[in-house]
Amino acid sequence: MLAALSCRKNQDAPSSAITVNNLSGTYKLTAATMTLNGETNDILATMEPCKVDNLQQLNKNLTYKVIDAGQQCDPHEDETGTWGLQADTTIVLDGIPITINSFDGKRLVISTSGDDGNGGSFIVKETMTKQ
Repeated sequence: MLAALSCRKNQDAPSSAITVNNLSGTYKLTAATMTLNGETNDILATMEPCKVDNLQQLNKNLTYKVIDAGQQCDPHEDETGTWGLQADTTIVLDGIPITINSFDGKRLVISTSGDDGNGGSFIVKETMTKQ
């Protein structure tokens, strides 16, 4: 009986393979940091509450929707667009590449980086948790 339960549990575990089917779902932002010129700060703690409770929905038809859940922002924050995958390392959201750092079937860690405009660089890292 334990072997049957063990097999059943493994079948129900979310797959960590990075595919459109596995990534599709509704996510909530659960951590966010910005590293600017080597210094890392928690940016989730400084975000407006109406933005922190928003949900991001990645659909299997390669559309996405940001849902202004919970406390409503003014103006309203609902947004839609398209997304896709480049290999298994990058999500492309409305043409913008976003690096996939890790995915365990439930938690998706993504990052973007660039030039801060003052000769320095930044990295924004977000952890999204599937609801």
